[in-house]
Amino acid sequence: MRALFAPGPLEAVVLPGDLTSASAIKMAYAAWTKGSQALIMAVRALATAEGVDEALLAEWSRSQPDLPKRSENAAKGTARKAWRWVGEMDEIAATFKGASLPDGFHRGASEVYRRMASYRTRRRRRRWRTSPRRC
Repeated sequence: MRALFAPGPLEAVVLPGDLTSASAIKMAYAAWTKGSQALIMAVRALATAEGVDEALLAEWSRSQPDLPKRSENAAKGTARKAWRWVGEMDEIAATFKGASLPDGFHRGASEVYRRMASYRTRRRRRRWRTSPRRC
């Protein structure tokens, strides 16, 4: 099967284990990527609610200089598609629970994305391109 993808731009990765390995890596990968975005947005929301957002950004700038930009990028890159990740976070929570691991964080991430659902309908202006290859 891997040879079918060799001539193209996709890389096929063969995983050890049974047929569920691909699903497991997908869950683990999304648990980190989408879960960490939910966490950083929730942290910023808490800081804003408590009136310490500027202080948090200043502290991050001193101690973890990439976090202010990461938090901005998480919100900008996630807002319009967050609604799609609600179910995925619920599935990840169930996967954690099935592995006898705490499932609460990803249930919380699901709620963060659920609360962002209103951004789905906010449209950005699109610039239409004339070339069908670039649309």
